[in-house]
Amino acid sequence: MKTNSFGAPGNSTEELIRAFKQGNQFAFEMLCGRFTERVDIIFLRCGMRFVEDREDLEIVLWTVVSYKIRTGQYEETGHFQQYVQALAWRMAVNWQEKTLNNKLNVADYKYDYKAEHLSKDLGLPFNISEKKLMKFMQRLPEREQVILYERFYQDKKYVIIAAEHHWPLGTVTSAATRALEKIKKWLEEEL
Repeated sequence: MKTNSFGAPGNSTEELIRAFKQGNQFAFEMLCGRFTERVDIIFLRCGMRFVEDREDLEIVLWTVVSYKIRTGQYEETGHFQQYVQALAWRMAVNWQEKTLNNKLNVADYKYDYKAEHLSKDLGLPFNISEKKLMKFMQRLPEREQVILYERFYQDKKYVIIAAEHHWPLGTVTSAATRALEKIKKWLEEEL
């Protein structure tokens, strides 16, 4: 097997695979580095906008690839790139299906929010009527509607909302802040 001046395996993908089979962990790291950008592009195309989701799935992908190489389940055919990309597509599609199945249908929610809670959060000296609140809520993007509904009607903490929907906590709190600012602005415009 060819090695470079640092004692690392040669440049071809198949040489790296053979070196990894013989226990050279650096060879596997070189393989991962070579294909990480392509895998990331595949995940982005499948709608994985959050870096955390892509990183988590990438760890799973490389763990599976590592296992298949070590156990001999990957056959050296010279098509390693296609193999990794196909596996990444399958994983991304599975993730996408799981995400779509967990997605809430906002239309199913009853808009009977506890307006007095929202009035307090907005710092208003008066309560918002349920009818007016419903009108404003329907103008918000879907994610903001869900967050406000669960926060003020179901009385859930932002941490719980983030965990249940697999959204970053910062995304949930910033979306709630934006939504509350929009509603406050709309209320002020009506006065």
